[in-house]
Amino acid sequence: MIKIDPINFNLNSGEYGILIGDHLNWVKGYAKETSIRVIKFCFEALKLSKITLGVILDNFNAVLIYNKIGFKIEVSSIF
Repeated sequence: MIKIDPINFNLNSGEYGILIGDHLNWVKGYAKETSIRVIKFCFEALKLSKITLGVILDNFNAVLIYNKIGFKIEVSSIF
């Protein structure tokens, strides 16, 4: 499952989320391939200018995929 939610059309931005629950489907390229398609749709059809996501930096596989598909790391802290 991939989602872009919430979408803020005033700021032309959305928040990305993905869940591949079945571990047998991990590391097969599904996350990368579908993410690219969904993100392309968001930029081209929905005219979003920014998509953000949250990830734990220790989740190396996720960070690697996000970097490969074009996400940039912005470190923020909430206290």
